[in-house]
Order: sequence, then structure tokens, then C-alpha cells
Amino acid sequence: MSFQLVYLPKSGNKNYWTVNNYFTHKDNQHFYWDQLEQLYDEFSHLKKKFPTLFANKRDDRFYIYTDDAQEVSQLVAQLADTEKAAAPIPQSAATPKQSSLLAVPPKGCYAIAARVGGTMYYYSSKTGANGAMIGPQAGEIRFWKKSDLAKAMATVRALSVNAKFLHRLPGLQPAMLTVINARTGAAVWPINNLDQPTTPEQAEEDVATNAALLAEVKQQLSDHFNPDKQESIQNDQGFRFNPPEVDLERYDARKVFDALCYLIAALDQRPAVNELLSVYDKLILQDYLHTAELVGSHIDGDAFVASLHQMRQQRRKIKDLSILLDTIDENIDQALILKGLLGHQSLHSQYHFRNRELGERLLTMINPSLEDTQIPEND
Repeated sequence: MSFQLVYLPKSGNKNYWTVNNYFTHKDNQHFYWDQLEQLYDEFSHLKKKFPTLFANKRDDRFYIYTDDAQEVSQLVAQLADTEKAAAPIPQSAATPKQSSLLAVPPKGCYAIAARVGGTMYYYSSKTGANGAMIGPQAGEIRFWKKSDLAKAMATVRALSVNAKFLHRLPGLQPAMLTVINARTGAAVWPINNLDQPTTPEQAEEDVATNAALLAEVKQQLSDHFNPDKQESIQNDQGFRFNPPEVDLERYDARKVFDALCYLIAALDQRPAVNELLSVYDKLILQDYLHTAELVGSHIDGDAFVASLHQMRQQRRKIKDLSILLDTIDENIDQALILKGLLGHQSLHSQYHFRNRELGERLLTMINPSLEDTQIPEND
């Protein structure tokens, strides 16, 4: 396996480092490293050697991809891990106290975070139409007050199903999104892969989390079990659209099927058509040419021209048919089409009930005379 350097701007378009020392969107000329360590070592040298190409590119947007275009990790996170592993451990670093990198406002308590490729990102509602996950110093992070935990949790659920939002940060998965205590960095909801130890403060927040969840579930199930609300259908979330118009009289399924059958029957004539075209070109035309060459003026010219014209007209029809049949046959797979149609259960004319007892009741509804008729047992 080999590895390649990829830059991913916010637009999401992949820029690959090439053998010609520049970035490209194309799928060829990519530069590959045999070892990850080689890529790590050369990255800083490339930045120094080609400062113009790297000038406007953020380090946290560089990623490592395999030769089959599968993402491995974020480059800066790997570089940080490599440097950390290589650095000696100071004597005073036995049990460092955890500190928050976030500048939390006085009333702020909760934030939404996700660890992607070893790096922590935080939700900002000010970045783009759908918001985005950003670094701790990259912009304005969204904070919630202590009394708004339920709102933060609801935001996580909404973001988890927002494809445009998830796409903005490569590698971000819905399960990575977590509500955290922005002051301590501890995960609040859900308790996922942030691996935070349980503390008395965490236990207190667990109680608050459960209370918020219980209140939300009570409201939802109260509405669900309320007969009045069950029978009420709302029309406040739909959208208007103009459906495409299809002339079903002109484009009828039966007509399309008849056309397919006609086409397949015509394709079966392809060998005969091509052979007949060869007869016209190699035999019949030669007879006319040799007649004109050998007989000279001793021939009825009008009759000869009329006969030649009729022959060429017939040959043109055969030639046109040959071109069409050859082109179609070379670009479609008859067997694939026919097998595909056979595989569509909805095209089968007969339906078999899946539940025998229900089938018997439904058949009596369709035809009361079948009331004493039972569905035969399968062998």
C-alpha cells in the first residue's frame, strides 16, 4: 500500500500532490509515498521548497489518503502524534491537569464537539448556512447555557442527519458528535469515544442529562398517546413542487415493451442484413459495372439507369439498417436487459399471498363465491 498527500478546502474538492510538484483535481500524475514516515518527513520540506503553493493552505486541511483513495487520517494530527512520541517525557509531566482550550463566555456551559483524526473540532453556527465544525481558535464557537442542555442535545440530533453539514469536515461521522461541558471538556451526551473519566461534576451532569431526556420523552409520548393529536394531520411542513409531466398515452409501458421486442427481433436479423449488404457491394454492383464496361452503347440506356437507380435505392435501405443494427448491438447487452426485466417482481402478473389465513379472508372479500374455497397447500 502507498500513500498520497491531499488538500481538502471547505468546498470539499480534493487537491492531490503530483509528481510534477503541484496540486491537481485530476485522477492522474499523483505522487505516492511507500511509507507514511516518508510523507511525514517530506511535508515540511515541500512547504519550504514551494512556499507559493502552500502559502494559502491551512495545515489542518491536509489529509493522508491511500492509493485507492481511502482516507487514512488528518496529517497534522499524525505529525503531532509522531513528535509527541519522539519527544522525551519531562519529570513534571506525570499527571498533567486537564485544561480547556476554549474561551468560554461567562454564561456558556455546553458546546458540541467531535474528535476527527485525533483532533478536536467544535460546532460553530456562524460558519456557512448549516454551520460547521471548526478548530478551537478558528472562529466563533456556539455555546449553550447550563439550562439549555436539551437544546444542545436537539442540535446534535439535527446535525447528525444533515448531510451538507457532515460533508464539510472530511471524516466526520454522526456518532462522533457529542455535547461536552465546555469548561471541563467532559462528555455530557452521548457518552461516546471522548474517553473522559467520571467525576462528581460528571455525575451531577448525568442527572441533568437524564432529566432533560425524560422531559423530552414525556412530551413526545404524551403527544403520541393523545388521541386528539393522533387524528390531527398537519400541513405545515410540506413543500410545493411542480412534478414533471409525462404523456402516458404516448409513452405507454406496453408500447415500450413492444418496441423492445421489435428491436430484439430486428437485431436477430443483423447477420443476414450485413451479408445482404456484402452481396450488393461485391456481386450485384460488379455485374452492373461490367455490363457498362463490356456492352458499351449497345444497351437501352434509360432502362439501365432506371435499374441501377432502383438497385442503389434498395442498397441504401440495407446500408442504413446495417448501421443502426451494428451500432445498437455493439452498445447494449440484450441478455442483461432481459434478465433485468425478469428480476422485477412488480412486472409479474400474479401475486401470491404471504399469509395464508389473511389470503383466504381477502379472497372472500374479492369474490364472495370463494367463501368456501381454500388456498391449496404447497407441496
